[in-house]
Amino acid sequence: MGMEHVWLLPAIPAVLFALMGLFNGLVPRRGDFIVILGMAVVVVLSFLVLLDFQGSFKDGHFAPGDSNLYSFSWVEIDTGVVDDLLLIEFSTFVDGITVLMLAVVSIVTLMVMIYSVGYMRGEVRYGWYFAVLSGFGAAMLMLVVSGNLLLLYLSWEAVGLASYLLIGFYWERQTAAEAAKKAFITTRIGDV
Repeated sequence: MGMEHVWLLPAIPAVLFALMGLFNGLVPRRGDFIVILGMAVVVVLSFLVLLDFQGSFKDGHFAPGDSNLYSFSWVEIDTGVVDDLLLIEFSTFVDGITVLMLAVVSIVTLMVMIYSVGYMRGEVRYGWYFAVLSGFGAAMLMLVVSGNLLLLYLSWEAVGLASYLLIGFYWERQTAAEAAKKAFITTRIGDV
């Protein structure tokens, strides 16, 4: 897997979040194995990206300035001026820190998912938990690879939303509901 396809790493758990959120009641074991398998694929792909980037590893560290920016235009608006377009782009940025953080985030997310199989067993909203955990992993991975301020902001908001949903998972408990509200307010203050 090349660095130009790094956008697939957050896309895989994002698609799984959507599918498990919609269809988790139709999948055996509420889809935990599908989400875990998807994150295991992301771990393998993150190591392939790391291996692809290894050419920049010199003298025990990543060489400064070795980075790659990949972008695609999401919206192009003609402003009426010749050769002047307003572009809204999503871009991914890959450098030494990015590839290391991709590996760390994907491994930690996979370990949390594996641990959660036993910890959350028997919960009423078991499938929803794994869907939201997959969404959290997708948001964190997108935060790591975001190459512009727009994508960074959207990823940060997605991390905040997923945190709110995970912290407030036991919404019927007053303490969990209050903790989720506090986390939501804290991330809103952090946005400013």
